[in-house]
Amino acid sequence: MNHSPSGSLFLCKAIPGFINYKTAEGLALHTIDSHARLLNMWLEHIEDQEIGKITARDVVAYLSWLRNDFHSTLLL
Repeated sequence: MNHSPSGSLFLCKAIPGFINYKTAEGLALHTIDSHARLLNMWLEHIEDQEIGKITARDVVAYLSWLRNDFHSTLLL
């Protein structure tokens, strides 16, 4: 089976596929909901873009934002 993409895969399309995959693996509903919430917040944070253009720096920046700034935005 050919797993190479025929076109660009955008984050907004990859997230539901990942969630479906994790659901099929049998993860707990609470875990699935947590993954979906955090990934959709990431999508809002970095805006939709091609998966191949997302860098490790983008991921680290999001994790840093979650750790340092996210809770501050809840208080506004």
